[in-house]
Amino acid sequence: NELMNSIAGDLTGAEAYRDVARLLDVVNFVDYLLLNIYAATWDWPNNNWTAARERRPGARFRFYVWDAEGTFGTSAKDYPYNTIREDLEALNDEIPRIYRALSVNEDFRRLFSSRAAVHFGGHGALTDSNVLLQAEELRRTLAEAIPFNLGTPRILTWIEHRGYRMLTHMQEAGLLVPVDPFAPAQPSFHAPSIPVPLAPASGPNLDETGAVDAKDLL
Repeated sequence: NELMNSIAGDLTGAEAYRDVARLLDVVNFVDYLLLNIYAATWDWPNNNWTAARERRPGARFRFYVWDAEGTFGTSAKDYPYNTIREDLEALNDEIPRIYRALSVNEDFRRLFSSRAAVHFGGHGALTDSNVLLQAEELRRTLAEAIPFNLGTPRILTWIEHRGYRMLTHMQEAGLLVPVDPFAPAQPSFHAPSIPVPLAPASGPNLDETGAVDAKDLL
């Protein structure tokens, strides 16, 4: 209740944002959103989610993936699906409400860009090559019990196209500012070719590179 009450007001100001970040690990929250947006998780965010905090003073809530088997286009949410617009901006459940309340804050939007750069850049968790590697490791682990073909068009098409579509949706939502506009004809996103700048490099909770780390809020 305290967390949901904290997002009820206007969070555009730095102090209001800090008050929420004392209750919610916003870096974890953004990473959690990025993963579920990328996977276009079915029956989420209105259902199938969990959050917890340690039983100690000053502990903050963190969100954890829960019951997320409906991903990568196994439901009606195919790779072009705009999770931000259709779910986070449209639904009135707890996660969308937290997202919308925070998304008006400039530092939060910078944080979103910063974490997207981490996960879609270099050897990040959501690069095409890393998602393909993780899928192959999962296939080998489950091969004897649940054989499946990693080369199926659905899986490969998702890996090829989803990242670019998702980052385009982030740009449309004001959560990502690339150096150059996305080329409409570009078939997929490859992180090194579209760097994500973080600016201005000043203000609350910015490190020397301009990246926001809300863990430094307190």
